[in-house]
Amino acid sequence: MMPHRQEESIPSNGAVAPAVLCDHVAAPRGSFGVNHSAKEGSHMLGFLFNLVSRRRLRFLGSLCFVGLTALALVKCSSSDPSAQNQAQIGVETSQFSVVVENKTGTPLVDVEVAIVPVGGATQFTKVAGRLENGEKREFALGSFFGRDGTTFSLRVVRPKTVRVTGKDLNNKTVQVDVPWK
Repeated sequence: MMPHRQEESIPSNGAVAPAVLCDHVAAPRGSFGVNHSAKEGSHMLGFLFNLVSRRRLRFLGSLCFVGLTALALVKCSSSDPSAQNQAQIGVETSQFSVVVENKTGTPLVDVEVAIVPVGGATQFTKVAGRLENGEKREFALGSFFGRDGTTFSLRVVRPKTVRVTGKDLNNKTVQVDVPWK
């Protein structure tokens, strides 16, 4: 029970009447007047973390760890499809031409060779048609045209990559992007 003390207060009519005042004991800092035992939780920066929220945090942390581990395993175990395609189509660049070689083991149809410039605004393309298995074909740089009919010139355009796309006899698309050297 709270200790009481008597104090006199003076009402407005001038009579003296006793008043009862309660002395409140200040609560320890950080407890906000609530008495929690050590079993219920602990205080951290004025916030109460009970066992339930600790379990939730531990569960969420372990769930994130498992998810990131699974993502890393999937990324590491899968082979890069563009690396497989680059082994299937060989591309060589020079100051005068682009050489494309079919190494897929089957003929490629609807083959298109494109020179992608650094800005990427206009691609300069050349339709090669069909490339037989093991066939190596050379394309002069002057035979590549933009959408507006502009011919490709190394004096005007700085190339970034050479993109070769085509389809095999099973209608599977094969695409290779090779940086310009």
